[in-house]
Amino acid sequence: MKWDFWNKPSPVGFVEAAFPAQQGADPDENQWQPYSARSGLGRSRNLPTLTHAEMIDRSLRMYAGNPIGHRMIDITPEFCLANGIVFKAEHPEVQRVLNQHWTNMTNRWPVFQFERMRDLGLFGESLITAHVEPHTGQVELGNIDTSLIDAVIDDPTNTMKTQAVVLRKLPKETIRRIYKVIDVAQVDDSSPAFGRLVGLPSTDEEKKSFGFEHKLGDEDTLKSLGFSGDRGKVKWSGSVFFTKVNSPISSSRGWGDLLWNLDWMDAHDQFLFAQVEKAIESAQWVWDVEAQGMNESSIRQWAKNQPAWKPGHRFIHNELINVKAQTSNLHLEDATMLGNALKNHILAGAGMPPVWFAETSTARANAPEMTDPTFKHLKIRQRIFAELMQLIFRFSVDMSILSGYITFDKRFNRINEQSSFYLKLPDISAKDQRALSVALRNFSGSMKDCIDLGIFTVDEAKEYMSRYIEMTGLDTMKDAPPLDYEVKPTTVFGSARESGLNELTTSNGVFYINNGQEHSAHLLTNGNLVGYN
Repeated sequence: MKWDFWNKPSPVGFVEAAFPAQQGADPDENQWQPYSARSGLGRSRNLPTLTHAEMIDRSLRMYAGNPIGHRMIDITPEFCLANGIVFKAEHPEVQRVLNQHWTNMTNRWPVFQFERMRDLGLFGESLITAHVEPHTGQVELGNIDTSLIDAVIDDPTNTMKTQAVVLRKLPKETIRRIYKVIDVAQVDDSSPAFGRLVGLPSTDEEKKSFGFEHKLGDEDTLKSLGFSGDRGKVKWSGSVFFTKVNSPISSSRGWGDLLWNLDWMDAHDQFLFAQVEKAIESAQWVWDVEAQGMNESSIRQWAKNQPAWKPGHRFIHNELINVKAQTSNLHLEDATMLGNALKNHILAGAGMPPVWFAETSTARANAPEMTDPTFKHLKIRQRIFAELMQLIFRFSVDMSILSGYITFDKRFNRINEQSSFYLKLPDISAKDQRALSVALRNFSGSMKDCIDLGIFTVDEAKEYMSRYIEMTGLDTMKDAPPLDYEVKPTTVFGSARESGLNELTTSNGVFYINNGQEHSAHLLTNGNLVGYN
């Protein structure tokens, strides 16, 4: 039976009017949606609560038990991170902070970078807790299973901005936890925290400095945060980075990479297991003995006198006895087409080329065209993860500055101090570059032939070549650092400032640059594709 995401029979599929009733009157009231869920401005295009929980559970089971599901999830971090992330700060003090954050025994970024990116795709969400050491501002990261999320609270004045995340009540807890999503401090430029990323205040002094009315340990109601339909209390418990993927912009929760394939992967599993059982049956054989001229009693007596046959055993008989080894013909070859159809249907939904999954019927000449869309998808996921990494790194630097651990920062003292840093990730567009190089060679050869035949002059051919390079986007490489074996950090930062780009692609990888400038008190990004200023 196909899994219906939106109309699955469950209490969550209904809404309940706000009739006067005592809280706790319904034993399943936590599964009801508020009547006004889709009548306001909030992001309400979420999966029903039970459906979302089932998605997480089934995705994990498919990742653990299905070879295709496991590979589909692991391909993304393998391509996007490959040999790992390399980072470099422009100022040595900022570099020292980032080094300490990177090598922290809890953070363990050299290993956990792959796991965090894998889980982001597997569950569609990432909920990373941030614990700040008050004296040095060092940030230690944790992780919360996204299946524990009860609600995501958006800013009532701008639903694109996530304010907090509420967890389900844990065993032995009398009140639910709520975590503040790390954001820019809502203060004016007279505050030291102006333009900086801040989390949940832990003292009254930080409440004033960060511009947030609650601190660690305070109790509150979700209604006061603009979340309708929930009358329970919550306790402010910490700060988090929250990231979602795959879901519509009008959804506050993320969707896993396997969501739309779960039913088809399950069908493919059942089909293959059935074919394996048939194959096992077909491998079994029996002796078919024909005894001519004997009645039933004679056959029984003859069979009773025959010993059990073993390999190499001699069986002597006359022309009236005919012995054959018989096996069943289950026509397994007919199942191959259906099995491949199911597999390709799954891969099409995931945007993965069949040639990456042991598909032998595809011609090698078609492989580059099949992989190009996948590389674009992986590039988008790499940018999303690079943005998350930049937020975490910038938060670590900002906390070190506010704690007084470092004092060098361009945004704080308003002079040209260098607090920029970059992240270098692998370039996953090698196939695109190969195709462009072949096309460029063919086009240049055509221009040479036109010149030899007198069709174009040399100046006309140069003009056409310049236009072609501009059309293919190859001229953007002029803004990138020189293709040295080892790109110097000063070259990267200089190229970024001159070109105004936050992303530079070289033969050594892709550089995501954070320029260390002030954040607006109300805007997190400046509209660039990746990173922020």
